Amino acid sequence: MARRTGNVTIRDVAQLAGVVPSTVSHAINHTAPVSEETRQRVFEAIQKLGYRRNTLASSLRQQTTQTLGLLLPNIANPLSAEIARGVSEVADAEGYSLLIGETNDDPADEDRQLARMLDRRIDGLVIVSTDSERRLHAYHDVDIPLVLVNRQTPLPLIDLPSVEIDNVQAGYLATRHLIDLGHSAIGIVTTSLGNERYEGYRRALEEAQLPLRPDLIY
Repeated sequence: MARRTGNVTIRDVAQLAGVVPSTVSHAINHTAPVSEETRQRVFEAIQKLGYRRNTLASSLRQQTTQTLGLLLPNIANPLSAEIARGVSEVADAEGYSLLIGETNDDPADEDRQLARMLDRRIDGLVIVSTDSERRLHAYHDVDIPLVLVNRQTPLPLIDLPSVEIDNVQAGYLATRHLIDLGHSAIGIVTTSLGNERYEGYRRALEEAQLPLRPDLIY
């Protein structure tokens, strides 16, 4: 069957797929269980007819925008770029658009980017935030689902979901790799002797029975 040139409706898709319109809606929006065989028929009909979902109308009905926000300090940073790519891939696979805001590790820029995203009524927010108690309080008051990435929430009255790097294991694995290559004079650059990566570094040296040399700690 050739693609139709006029407006194709969800009823047209349902008729071709041999189902009712609500089944087409469930197959597209994942709002109710649909068998894989039925889902396949629906998407074959969509392809044949050239049906395009009216995202705006759907958003108005469901009170969603199918849009997520991502706040990053610096998109040129390799870690930020990897985070952006991962979030974008998952968002796209789930049918969401992605807005990216760059904060330059500046709380004022972060405030502005957050306000713009909330004005656009995003459905959820992924944040690589500046390290600031004030920022944590601000995000705690945001009335949409959100998750922090690579940031801790040490404040006892603020419980925000977060995805964090295991810094102890990272320090351990990096040091262990150098030890396995035959190195014994291994230094570390750290902001604090209590730093989690330093703890992993110390543990790897201790395990290999290598001395912890103060002259190699920067």
